[in-house]
Amino acid sequence: REAAAQGFSNATELADYLVGKGVPFRTGHDIAGRVVLQAIDKGCAIEDLPLSDLQAISDKIEDDVYPVLQLEYGVNQRNILGGTSKETVTKALYQELENLDKQG
Repeated sequence: REAAAQGFSNATELADYLVGKGVPFRTGHDIAGRVVLQAIDKGCAIEDLPLSDLQAISDKIEDDVYPVLQLEYGVNQRNILGGTSKETVTKALYQELENLDKQG
């Protein structure tokens, strides 16, 4: 968990959040990149930046962004075959356990 949180992987979620607010993808990606640079400059994680800093970069960012920036949010959004969500991984593990039981 600690390693995943250090890599700004939630920048992708920020870009997706912005697209959901009507921002074109390319612009959302650019904004997310500027937010990452701001976090690096301040020596903190994206989710630790104050709302005023985020809104100085884009007025499309509102206080509802903070849950989106949590690591668990991004992981659980990937609820597809081969995805990283808890539900998907649990299902895959149970399927493999069944396969092992069948093999004896």
